[in-house]
Formats: sequence, structure tokens, C-alpha cells
Amino acid sequence: MERKNPLSGGTMNIMRECLIVTIQAELYDDAVFQIQKEILEMINRRDLKRIIMNLSQVEVLDSFLARAIFDIARMVALMGAKTVFTGLRPEVVASIVDLDINIKGIETSLTLEEAFQRLAAPN
Repeated sequence: MERKNPLSGGTMNIMRECLIVTIQAELYDDAVFQIQKEILEMINRRDLKRIIMNLSQVEVLDSFLARAIFDIARMVALMGAKTVFTGLRPEVVASIVDLDINIKGIETSLTLEEAFQRLAAPN
């Protein structure tokens, strides 16, 4: 199942009992809030416990988007699910550090396959 939402600039699909969210464009504030809402609704509706946020197509990360996507991981955790971020480009990683974003408890992987392995590992 793949769902593309033109408002949000991303796709969501389920693979290996995991929700994969791929952010595909620079996002406006409303689109970020729409993505948050869609993810939380999908977790609730499907009782999903594993989320992969694929940021491989994100080239620019401003403070709003950085905080918003890491807030999604915290929201997901409050719903009992685990998030792994994958596909972080070097310039995006540099932005996260420059913006002094709190990444405590955030898991990352270089590849989608590594993300699946992290989510499959016992806590």
C-alpha cells in the first residue's frame, strides 16, 4: 500500500509491518502538521509499532522542520511505537548539529535495510 499526499510532499507505505514515511519535498508548515496527523492516525488505525522516516530526499533542513520531524518521533513513542530515521544527507546532519536540536533517544541508520534491522532488534 502506498499513499501519496500532494499537500504533504511525502508518501507512506507499509512494508514488513512497518510504516515507511518518505519526505519528498521542502515542506510548508501546514504540510508538516498534515504529515504528523497522518502518521499518528495511521499508527492508531493499524496498531503499528515501527516507523521509518526516510529523509533521503530532504536537501535543506530549517529549524522548524527539524523540530517538527523529531517531535513526530516523540509523538510516535507516546503511542507505543518506535521510529528510526534513515537517509540523512551530510548537509542535513550538519544542520541538525548547527541548530542544536535535542536528538536524545533518536535512532538513525544509513540505509533502509539497516533501519528494518534496528526496528527488528529486541529493545
